[in-house]
Amino acid sequence: MTLSTLVPLSGLPSVGFAFQSYDQVWAAMDGGVGDLVREAIGKTGVVPMKTMWDNGFRQITSSSRWQLNSVEDLKGFKIRVPVTALLTSLFSGLGALPSSISYSQLYSALQTHVVEGQENPLAQVSTGKLYEVQKYCALSNHCWSGYWVNANRLALANLPADLLAIVNESFDARSATISWRWTARRKAN
Repeated sequence: MTLSTLVPLSGLPSVGFAFQSYDQVWAAMDGGVGDLVREAIGKTGVVPMKTMWDNGFRQITSSSRWQLNSVEDLKGFKIRVPVTALLTSLFSGLGALPSSISYSQLYSALQTHVVEGQENPLAQVSTGKLYEVQKYCALSNHCWSGYWVNANRLALANLPADLLAIVNESFDARSATISWRWTARRKAN
């Protein structure tokens, strides 16, 4: 289950074509947009950490369409999307035929041609070995996704103040390092 099924506002960073660069992503997530979403998550009884983990810009892969260069190329394209209304709506609006399939069933759905393609960050394509059942990749950068890391409110409240400070500082330092590395790598390319 994605967090956006519980807290719809948490899907806000994945709005289609909202970000063109990592500078824009981090300005929003570390600023007002992130604050707004963290507040909404906090109302559910869990505590969102201050920073998000980068999952990456999302790309489209296909087993059948070698050329996905424009919106017209998506017309009638059977594409797997996560079980979220936001991405289903985005691809419907682009003329594709989105199908909500859980990630655990994605490889099989691609292998058996239930869908022609899918969309995910390249790291997910690699770790899920989706390249074994997908021949083509369009670097569409159609949206960015990150991980909202959350903690149990009671567990955090029961930590001694010094340990809570270590948890927060360590997580923020780790996130900052990941974000900096991705941003630096993207700028270098």
